[in-house]
Amino acid sequence: MPRGKASGAKGDKRWNYRACQNCFRCGLCLMFCPTYREEFTQTSSPRGRLNILRAWSEGKLPPSSNLIEQVYRCLGCGACTTICPSGTPAAELILEAREFLKRGGIPAASRRHLLDNLNLDSKRLHWASFLLRLYHTLGVRDLARSLGLLRLLPKSLREAESLLPPMPARALSDLLPRVLPPPGQVKGRVSYFIGCVNNFVLIDVGLATVKVLNHLGYEVMIPPGMGCCGMPARTYGETEIAEGLAKHNIGLFEQAGGEAIIADCASCGHSLKQYAQIFEDDPLWAEPAASFSSKVKDINEFLAPLELPFATPLAGVVTYHDPCHLVRGQNLKAAPRQLLKSVTGLHWVEMAESDWCCGNAGSYLLTHPDLSLAILRRKMNNIRATGANLIATSCPACLMQLGLGVKRFGPEARVVHPVQLLAQALGLIPSQEKSHAKV
Repeated sequence: MPRGKASGAKGDKRWNYRACQNCFRCGLCLMFCPTYREEFTQTSSPRGRLNILRAWSEGKLPPSSNLIEQVYRCLGCGACTTICPSGTPAAELILEAREFLKRGGIPAASRRHLLDNLNLDSKRLHWASFLLRLYHTLGVRDLARSLGLLRLLPKSLREAESLLPPMPARALSDLLPRVLPPPGQVKGRVSYFIGCVNNFVLIDVGLATVKVLNHLGYEVMIPPGMGCCGMPARTYGETEIAEGLAKHNIGLFEQAGGEAIIADCASCGHSLKQYAQIFEDDPLWAEPAASFSSKVKDINEFLAPLELPFATPLAGVVTYHDPCHLVRGQNLKAAPRQLLKSVTGLHWVEMAESDWCCGNAGSYLLTHPDLSLAILRRKMNNIRATGANLIATSCPACLMQLGLGVKRFGPEARVVHPVQLLAQALGLIPSQEKSHAKV
């Protein structure tokens, strides 16, 4: 995402001072920042946040709850870094600030025990998935809503509850074998990185990915016990946890082999590709991390150069929302559009501000519900203007956020991952298959 690199002396709270000084406060970033466009206050802008960090680094601003609130108010979308004429890596600086503020004694917004040793075999995740499934299937959700019990919850929890789609009966990692051979001749071998959300919530996306890869002749390997990509831990300043997860995944996929590591989650793919940068100064891990990251391919990126033998014409008007971690994090904008435009029967319409954040940012709806929904409303207004009845996006968090947007603001539309539409056009899944992303 950043064009520059945030750096400084580890353990020194002035670590970011020099990088902050690169910002010459021109204000060009302001109108590209989703939070500033909603609140129009300097502290909600990249320039304002860097000014706060500069003052803190110089000892002019003491650590406080207000300071950490401004640091965590950033969505991390990276739009400011992309537009900055001096290349100041504002998004990266704010991420690093969260780590150093935590080390300085200010509690992070998450708990270490929720993030540590997080993998697809985690009992915590399986229990959480099981309880959420009971919440849906036993009618508890309908009862709570009909009795108005959700009004007793804080607004942040009410909004988070509304984001939840129906939970699948089993996790994707429990459904799929470790090796999935293609039906015919093996064209190649790839490993598939199952993100946490797709594994426990949006399994239809993962199933579509595997079916498409198999159909095109690829043997798909799924290493057992793969960990979280580390993005949530890094977002909340838990760098040591993120690095531990990265090392676990590097070793696991090195053993699995394969010509590519496929990710169908924009955030996971961005995080996996960053392993090389994270360990570039580590004599033990620099080479394995660089090798790992060089193999990571977003599913759109991997499929775009291939010839897809479409068998089933689809119908509908489709538009596309660019996830921040794909369009800026991985510099991938053309690939998903190329794929969607190639599907017979679909009418393509580009939306305005397609690369603007949808307001999810992982847990942003939970921590800043009003601001998240305001940003989402703007996105849905742009979607409505296209007349699309199909909304495609390549990030599970965006899928759920846009599904909430359809319910809350309209228009009536189906929210899907591009790979789901490709699977339908290839005749691998029914064309009217419902997506777990629609709530």
